[in-house]
Amino acid sequence: MSQTQIAAASTGTAQPINVINTAGALKGNPPVTFDGDRNKSRGFLVAFKLYKGVNRQNSSMTNPYSRVLNILTYIEGDNVNSWKESQLKKLEDRVAAGTLESDEAHWTIFEREFKDAFTNTNAKAEAYQQLTRLKHGDNLDTFIAQFKKLIEEAGVDQDSHGVIELFKNGLKPGLTQAIIGSQHFNPINPWDVLDRWIQEALAQHIKWKMKQQYSQRNQLRQNLYTAFKVKGGRGGNGKRLTTSQGGDAMDLDAIRTNNLTEAQKTELMKENKCFYCQKPGHQAKACFKKKCDQAGRTSSANATSSTPTNSTSSQPFDIKAFGEALKEHGPNLDEDAKLNMVEMLLPGGFVQALD
Repeated sequence: MSQTQIAAASTGTAQPINVINTAGALKGNPPVTFDGDRNKSRGFLVAFKLYKGVNRQNSSMTNPYSRVLNILTYIEGDNVNSWKESQLKKLEDRVAAGTLESDEAHWTIFEREFKDAFTNTNAKAEAYQQLTRLKHGDNLDTFIAQFKKLIEEAGVDQDSHGVIELFKNGLKPGLTQAIIGSQHFNPINPWDVLDRWIQEALAQHIKWKMKQQYSQRNQLRQNLYTAFKVKGGRGGNGKRLTTSQGGDAMDLDAIRTNNLTEAQKTELMKENKCFYCQKPGHQAKACFKKKCDQAGRTSSANATSSTPTNSTSSQPFDIKAFGEALKEHGPNLDEDAKLNMVEMLLPGGFVQALD
């Protein structure tokens, strides 16, 4: 170690990251300069250890003597300069007394004295107070992560009865009740490990979300049935049945197999009406009702097929065209056509995942 490098460390002169580098440029992000703020001391040490880990093959980090000099270059300010100079002198005195530069004691002593000098003495008490007030908000994962972080900062045993009680009280009441009511919970011999409570909390939360999604899906379908004035008549799998299946919805195929007579076709052509829906203004090949009916039959066939298929058209869904067509053909749609529209409007992937 050169005298220039030692002088730089002792004076706090701003240096590039490789001030004491002896094995190539250092990588990664160095820690932000520490100015003596006790609230930032823990973060400063963590940042430097990450920086050390990234450069674990670099001699400026593998050598404890060089490592201490390295971290001293990131300690700067009126409140810390005298302490930094004292650390540099202690380091040099140990080497002069015969301690090898490769002795890990250099770093161990530095880290202990840094914590003694700059650790927030109230940090543990403050962390425990935050732990007692922490509540499960919108995100269970966030609550669990914050809870574990505060346990570590408070320095308490995570499996202690008090901490487990804090966890139970911090959860939303409904979730705690679900855990206690689960088949895995034994009130005579309750779990004495926090991670087991966390595991069950996550499981019960997932169950609740699935129930909510299923309930919302059914509610959405019922709202659409109401909007389209589709009546009941649902089968065992929750799907509406046609008349041939024992329900009240009419069979599309039964309706469409009654071929028009030539006289009927002639009359429809004179009035510029569609052969399919018998509404004026378009031909059967452009009939929205026909397309909707066909899409419904394709969707139903795919739903019962053993091979999953994608019934969604490659064309993007045009909500404006859908609305205009619905306005034109709505009064003339039969029950199955309305049902097809309902199924088309439901979120496909969501319904398939839960049906």
